[in-house]
Amino acid sequence: MSTSTSSRRSATTRRTSMTIRNIRLTAILKPEDVIHSAQTEDGEEILALLLRHLALDYGIGNLKTATGTVMRNIKDDPGHGRLRQGILVPYARLEKVVEPLIAVATSEAGFTFGDLGEDRFHVVAVVLVPLDMPGAYKQIHKGLEKIFPDPETAAEVGRLRSALAVWQHFDSGGTIGVTQPGHRRFGTAGSGTCLHHGPTLQADCVGTTQERRRTPGLHLRT
Repeated sequence: MSTSTSSRRSATTRRTSMTIRNIRLTAILKPEDVIHSAQTEDGEEILALLLRHLALDYGIGNLKTATGTVMRNIKDDPGHGRLRQGILVPYARLEKVVEPLIAVATSEAGFTFGDLGEDRFHVVAVVLVPLDMPGAYKQIHKGLEKIFPDPETAAEVGRLRSALAVWQHFDSGGTIGVTQPGHRRFGTAGSGTCLHHGPTLQADCVGTTQERRRTPGLHLRT
């Protein structure tokens, strides 16, 4: 290996190991990750649909295992994922997940979960994070607290009539602090990360090890 090649690789290593402090929630979420005005009020059914979407579009390992983990977290802890009245943010840390992922469903009537009594949730946002990013969920949770400051906001978002409108609400939340290796899809141009810009979300992926995949066969309600 030449000295110049070694230097270039060292520089790349430094870039990809940098700490990324601020990202927008919509760097993780895109309109295609939103099911708006869901036709079901069954919370377990909607979670299964959201997780299936993440599995097909990004890859999360074994879908049955992922679904079982999220459902078990809710069942074992009735307070799991409760952000505010009307919004539920269940999550799981999974071995096969290499970057934080979010999928969202909304309902004007609200989703119900058998293990959570009669409570209704107008917004359900399932979050999956890698095992080596234990703090990612807390940062995402803090970001969601900013854009859902009260129960009325969740009800208002539940009444929105397009996936883009829901996405735009999430886009209003500013940035959140997340620390992770630069090979994932956050950061600044040229740092070996994948960025998404505005509502069109056209990717500018530089040196990434995993790019976002499209699965034409899966069509969420938009």
